[in-house]
This record gives sequence, structure tokens and C-alpha cells, in this order.
Amino acid sequence: MTISVLIPTYNGAGKIMNLLHCLGKQTLLPDEIIVLIDGSKDGTEELIADGDFSLKARTKVLWQPNGGRAKVRNTAVAHASGDLLIFFDDDMLPLPDCIKQHHDWQLTHERAFVTGGLEEPVDETTSDILRYKASLSRKWNKELEGHPDGLLEGDSAFFTAANFSVPAGLFRELKGFDERLNDAEDYELCVRAQRAGVRFYFLPDAFAWHNDPLTCSTYIRRLRQYAQAHRKLQSLMPELPVRYKQPVPQGLKKIFFKLFLNRFWIRSVDNGFWTRLLPLSLRYRLYDYVITANGVYFPDKVSLS
Repeated sequence: MTISVLIPTYNGAGKIMNLLHCLGKQTLLPDEIIVLIDGSKDGTEELIADGDFSLKARTKVLWQPNGGRAKVRNTAVAHASGDLLIFFDDDMLPLPDCIKQHHDWQLTHERAFVTGGLEEPVDETTSDILRYKASLSRKWNKELEGHPDGLLEGDSAFFTAANFSVPAGLFRELKGFDERLNDAEDYELCVRAQRAGVRFYFLPDAFAWHNDPLTCSTYIRRLRQYAQAHRKLQSLMPELPVRYKQPVPQGLKKIFFKLFLNRFWIRSVDNGFWTRLLPLSLRYRLYDYVITANGVYFPDKVSLS
């Protein structure tokens, strides 16, 4: 089974070389790496061309006008020759056994989408909000590990395009991602694949660090964008099941969450203000309230600019 690693990137010059170096340290090396630059002009192409990394001879760098995440991944697949497609976002740092884990699992499981484990790295320099996000990822991973054989069924089925594998023939049979979508394209493909009898698995040992410089503001913005993408998806395909709709709270709960609709709360999380006043458990609960209020329940009330 030959392996193509596909990396979509947009303005990824500051991070993609870390990923390419990680790919050169894999216990099972990919047969080819395709980097597809989605319209960015930040020097990514020149950086890779001038870079020194062990799999340079196996790496093909392509550029296309900006078309969004669905289109850039489909274009990368169109240039891939491998039997197995492994996708990584440009801010991922796969551990040395990651590709082998994907490969070996796919050898023994037919018609499968496999999502690898991911988590934000933490060290002494890590911000408190990023530590909080890492704790959420650990909790999420632990819940997924509770599924027998990693099989995700029904409403639990999902995959994340940041770190997943799929047989090339299956991806092409499904006609890839819907290029009308710039977000939530993974959810739409998941539903479509489920209806075609595809199985979804979570494989924690196919692990990659998610090296994303998250802030409270960017996390809230991402949640708003995701909700907006699902609204667009629902308007395009009203027949799809609604999984991610969050009802607005009522009564005292509504009043409580509205207390956090102020830029002060977001800035105070980002500048580490609460690390000096609250123990970790209370801080993280406060971060939950601030992010949920501004990113989920009332996403249009507070400007992030």
C-alpha cells in the first residue's frame, strides 16, 4: 500500500517546515508528500524550495488560487498517486509512529476513515488559555478512547481533516469534499460517507501535536465561524441532520451568561489576569463561561476586532 501525505496550507510559512521535518522522522516514510498552497503569497513555496529536510525529493509543492479548504484538499488528491491518503493540516506535528499507525490500521479495516489523536503541546511557556484548550482535547480523546475498537457509530461518527487517513479509491468514490463549503466540509462528507456504508474510527496512537497559537479571541472566532458554516450547510442541504445547533438559554441561565458579554472578559483571559486570582479548576470554569457566552450562545453581541 503506497502512501500519499497531503498538506493543504494557507499562509503557513511560519509552521509548515516543522511538519515536513516530522515527516522525515517517521518509522514508515510516505511515498510522496503533496503540499498544496491555497492562494497564499507568504513565501511558503520558496521556503520549501530552499529548505533542508530529508524528504525533499518526495515532496511536490503546488499552488492554486484561493479556493478554500474543500477545494484545496480535492486538488491535492487529484495529484496524488498513493493507495492511501493521509491528510495533515500545516500546523500538525505527527509523532514518529503516526503514519505507520494509519497504514497498519487501514490494512486491516475496509472502507474506513481513520482520525488520529491530537492535542495541543504544553510546556513552561504555554499560555493559560492554551493549557485550557489542551485539557479539553485530553478529555475529548479520553471519551473517544472509550469506543470499542475505536469504532464511531451513529451520532458519534466524525473525522477531523487535521489528521486523518482514507483509501484513495474510497475518497474518489465519494467524490471528495463539497467545494461549495469553506468550513464544516468534514461534517458533510462524514454524513455522506456514513450513508454509503463507510466506517469511522478513532486511533489515538496515530498521534500528532496541534501546534496552534490559540488565544481566547481566536477560539471564540473559530466557534462563531463554525456555527456560521453549519447554518450555510443547512441552507444548502436542509435534509442533513442537525448535530451542532446550540439553543439559546432561557431564564436565569440566559441572564447569567449575558454577564460575560464584554470585551473585558476576553481580554482578561488572554492577558493571564485570572492566573493570579483563581485556582485552576475555577479559572477553567470561568473560561468555559466566557467562551460559551461569546462563541456559542450570543456570537453577535461582542466585537472581537
